Amino acid sequence: MEREIIVFDFDKTLTYKDTLLAFYVHVSPKSYRFPCKLLFYFFCMFLFKMKVISNNGLKIVGFNLFLKGLKNEYIEARSKAFSSRIKYNNLFKDFDFENKERRIFIISASFEVYLKYCFPDNVNVIGSKYCLSKKRAEKFTFNCYSSTKKKVLCKKGIDKIDVFFTDSFSDFSLAEVSKEINVVAGDKIVKMKSVAS
Repeated sequence: MEREIIVFDFDKTLTYKDTLLAFYVHVSPKSYRFPCKLLFYFFCMFLFKMKVISNNGLKIVGFNLFLKGLKNEYIEARSKAFSSRIKYNNLFKDFDFENKERRIFIISASFEVYLKYCFPDNVNVIGSKYCLSKKRAEKFTFNCYSSTKKKVLCKKGIDKIDVFFTDSFSDFSLAEVSKEINVVAGDKIVKMKSVAS
């Protein structure tokens, strides 16, 4: 018997707020240049909202400003500490992520380096990634955003989802292949009909 496949987005699906900026702030060393980096990133966020730059472009900017050049050992340690500071919503608190009778996936545009510390080992965590050079963060390599999420799951042999939780319309490609769709807003969950039905 095949195990039920349950897929979650992360930010604002299992948390009350987006976590990426807080992660950048938590990990980045606080030198005299940090306020300038933060201001520039806010400006780029504005450009993204105005559709001047893409989500991928914003992610590259964030990586280059806050993570590039840092030792991976340092990032890992800060990521683990950060995962315990996230404000999770009731869905996260109430759901049994330890259940090994289901195949549970977390798929998010946030960085996998900290998402993996939020869940037990049986949960499959897929997020944005960077590559290393001489054990330091070197280059942003993968943005796990929008339709890319569906492609990643397909590569893992998953083309149908039994239960899907999201807060965002950008996850429509996953909703298309889901039997049950749950739209999350804070602690409220609204069940939607399958897009295919």
